[in-house]
Amino acid sequence: MHGRLKVRSSEEQEEAQRREKAEKVRVYRELSGKIYAKRSAGDLDDEALMLTRSMLSDNPDIGTLWNYRREILEAKIPTLSEDAATELCSRELSLLEYCLRVNPKSYGAWLHRQWVLEHTPRPDWKKEKALCNLFLNYDERNCKV
Repeated sequence: MHGRLKVRSSEEQEEAQRREKAEKVRVYRELSGKIYAKRSAGDLDDEALMLTRSMLSDNPDIGTLWNYRREILEAKIPTLSEDAATELCSRELSLLEYCLRVNPKSYGAWLHRQWVLEHTPRPDWKKEKALCNLFLNYDERNCKV
């Protein structure tokens, strides 16, 4: 950050950080490979929702994964009862709320949230308004309130 001196790390700390980063990259590549293989195969199942949830929880800015989740939900929602569809959408909105806490300015997450609300049988608009107000107040640069 500005005005702060860089504290030099020991070689051991740097090596540990390098190994940790390399492991994160390996896990990311493995997980993304599984997800893209499932999407290519046309799998619209719960495992795909679980895998994409895992990746989006760490990085909500991967628009392709939000699109894949939408495809899965588009296939699932019409086959469910109204109560089950509402529950599924509610879980999706909870994931989105978590992701927006990771990055409140994630356009992909906001667009997916809009889509989910449009396809929720009984959306809770009061809760949605309160959530939007909360996120607007997170950043003092939001001057268009």
